[in-house]
Amino acid sequence: MFTETLTGQNKSAFQNRFLELHERMRTEMGSSMTNEQVREGSQTLFESNKYVFFLLKNEQGDIVGFSIGLPFTRTEMDHTDPHARSNTFQIALIFVVPEERRHGGAKALNQQIIDYALQQQYFQVITSVSLQNQPARALLEKTGFVLDGKEATLVLKGLN
Repeated sequence: MFTETLTGQNKSAFQNRFLELHERMRTEMGSSMTNEQVREGSQTLFESNKYVFFLLKNEQGDIVGFSIGLPFTRTEMDHTDPHARSNTFQIALIFVVPEERRHGGAKALNQQIIDYALQQQYFQVITSVSLQNQPARALLEKTGFVLDGKEATLVLKGLN
């Protein structure tokens, strides 16, 4: 498995596959969102340069998972934070198709996100994870995230 980072204009080629994968994810999670709601919401994701997509591909080059990241400054979240001027990169979601799970795909996506955040000189990476999602929680802890309830934070050391 290998990963690819999509930013800017090169995201549009992924849009149709994103809708297919998102439908699988919604079915698995029991979401009540309609295809139309997802299509409308995805327009914002693909038109904005704010979102970064990380793709997971199998050996044949098929996209079998993805993650969406959202860069922003910590001051937009919490003015009392001691690192209020530090940049933060948020993992909005990670999804790997069920038949490709347990083969290191989520780990590869997670590492790609961390590498991207380091390259872009973010101070930390944050995400939310369900208390019931033990595989995701274990993965985050193994890669250095500190879990506090549903929140997970990874401070990227050495960056100011």
